[in-house]
Amino acid sequence: MCPKEKEISAQQARVQQLQASLASLDVALSKSVIRAPFAGRIALGHVDEGTVVGSGQPVLRLVESGAWEARIGVPTHLLPPEESRQTLEVGSQSYEAEVVGRSTRHVVATTLLVGFIPLLFDATGFWPPLAICIAGGLGGTTILALYAVPSAHLLLNRSGKPRQG
Repeated sequence: MCPKEKEISAQQARVQQLQASLASLDVALSKSVIRAPFAGRIALGHVDEGTVVGSGQPVLRLVESGAWEARIGVPTHLLPPEESRQTLEVGSQSYEAEVVGRSTRHVVATTLLVGFIPLLFDATGFWPPLAICIAGGLGGTTILALYAVPSAHLLLNRSGKPRQG
């Protein structure tokens, strides 16, 4: 092998080494890029540039820059007759709103309470304490859902003005 062929062979080996190094850097770069699931801006950085972080460690706080969206539960009798765009007034501000779905939720815990009655009369003694705890919890949540929450809502939202409608 002549000296020129040795030099060419050495340079080819060096090119392969640099290509492998470049591929390694591409992999490292792809692991260093953070892609947000939505458009936004960085509000707060938790770590300095160049810091190695572990999986799940927060590195920044991203604030969405798009339009804001809120889901508000409204009693069905107050909704318009069909799904449509509405103007919603909050204080002195007006916002465009859209009714996107209707659903009603009923408290059915009282039905479940009746199902625990046979367990109260179990002769082994194992089931009555469990039935009392579960039925007591369901009964308590039923009382909260049917009486305490609506009463608190009425007390907190009294404005002193007669209701319109």
